[in-house]
Amino acid sequence: MQNYRNFVRDRREAAGLTREALARKIGCGVTTIVQIERGEMRLSDVWIYRIAEGLGCYPADLLDGGPERLTPRDRTVLDIFRTLSPEDQDRFIKLGAVLAQPSTGQRQGNGDAPRVFNPGTSRGTPRSPGRKKARSG
Repeated sequence: MQNYRNFVRDRREAAGLTREALARKIGCGVTTIVQIERGEMRLSDVWIYRIAEGLGCYPADLLDGGPERLTPRDRTVLDIFRTLSPEDQDRFIKLGAVLAQPSTGQRQGNGDAPRVFNPGTSRGTPRSPGRKKARSG
């Protein structure tokens, strides 16, 4: 018998659902859930989307991640990212790019002024410690 590896059980348990609860939610029998989780039943596109909707995740979350499977920390970042609006996702990506830049240990720009992330650019903006950001409106 072929084994169709997936992460349905992992996602179901992470969602705090029993097999019975998931089966009721997506309109199938518990035996079907057991067969899917064990890899005894091939996940068609229809099943992948049904189960993903029932678990509140993306279909890709249910498929084999192989050696690139996400760690719990990676999953947390991805889950946070997915809750953001498209505009906030863009800001999140820009912030991540800034944080991922290697630190040279040298300050750039205005002497000892701390660098503050400016979402409109890929660089921080020097700001003197005593100066507060002006409020608009």
